[in-house]
Amino acid sequence: MQLHNAWIEVNLDALHHNITSVKSHLAPGVKLLAVVKADAYGLGALACAKQFILSGADLLAVSTYAEAIQLRKGGIEAPILVFMPMLAKEADAFWQARLLPSIDTESAAAAWQQAGGGPFHLVINTSMNRFGVNAAEAVSFCKKIAQLPSLQLQGIYSHIACGQNKDPGPAQAQIALFRSTLQELAAAGFYQRGEVLAHLAASSAILRFPEAHFDMVRAGTLLYGQFPAYSPHNIELQEPYAVKARLVEIRRLQKGDAVGYGADFIAKKEMRIGVIPLGYADGLGNQLQTRPATLSNSIKEGLKMLRNWVKPKRAAICSYQGKSLLTVGRIAMQATAIDLGKTALQLGDIVQVRLRRTAAPATLPRFYMRQNKIVWQNYVTTNIEEIEGKAQFRQM
Repeated sequence: MQLHNAWIEVNLDALHHNITSVKSHLAPGVKLLAVVKADAYGLGALACAKQFILSGADLLAVSTYAEAIQLRKGGIEAPILVFMPMLAKEADAFWQARLLPSIDTESAAAAWQQAGGGPFHLVINTSMNRFGVNAAEAVSFCKKIAQLPSLQLQGIYSHIACGQNKDPGPAQAQIALFRSTLQELAAAGFYQRGEVLAHLAASSAILRFPEAHFDMVRAGTLLYGQFPAYSPHNIELQEPYAVKARLVEIRRLQKGDAVGYGADFIAKKEMRIGVIPLGYADGLGNQLQTRPATLSNSIKEGLKMLRNWVKPKRAAICSYQGKSLLTVGRIAMQATAIDLGKTALQLGDIVQVRLRRTAAPATLPRFYMRQNKIVWQNYVTTNIEEIEGKAQFRQM
């Protein structure tokens, strides 16, 4: 690790704890699908997938074929559901890789039959209006593709659009629509509990809407130690993710000294600053932008941006022994200065960095920890190297 000046640590014990906590919240017989899309939310898909399988996940899921094939190349043999509906031209590739396609068109169903067929999941649109057969057309769609004998309907699913809204009404309406659609499919002979997996609940609904659990739940955010908005904290989660960086430079400023591009920061007194080798190219300072929930929130955000333009805000992107360390000047592409204050930090010492996990580039090294020891490391996310022992992912 000493060869790297910035890295991510992923605690495998915390991942195991989190999936165990989620499973303990489910009724007997309800399966758990572990979502490892977007490189396992920035933690590294291959290592996380291995851990989730060892910890009892029944299926894995990703968004795209490219994500799934990287897991297969990494030795993952578990069933992998691909959320993005399969195009007809992709059927042969999906079949060769033994993937579970999401299907919502007759052309894709026919192509799956021609490729060799097998299990697939039917996507139902229950108002999110991105993917899926419209709920009212689900039975007629199933009747049409029932003429394709090699197809095996393994799952039926939809996605809740407003699970993290304060008002539970829209989510409850979607749950009701999905339930009634399942009843129609059951009456037509296409759904039977225990034979076909109905799944609707993602992380927010797992805790907030237990009536949405059906046959399987899809856990993502919860497995990575975060509670979705408005979800009850009725299970215990652990944080598996930490970004660390060494101080690669320490300087003492005099009153009037400027720091960084644009000389935005001028020291008002003598002070010590340190530099970490991370910047906006590493996702530092990149915050997820979403539409404010109310007009009042929009006005507050606008005023905050105006104040920051007049007087740039010093962000607390680092911490040391629980104490926040403010930025000094602009965050540059690959370097950021921080105010060391009254700390005793010296050259080469390590600070913790607040970096949004999905913004972290794949080139930032990841170290996988078990019982505070490194068991795997990777320098490019899809190239994991074993560095201690022969059987790192032992059954716990």
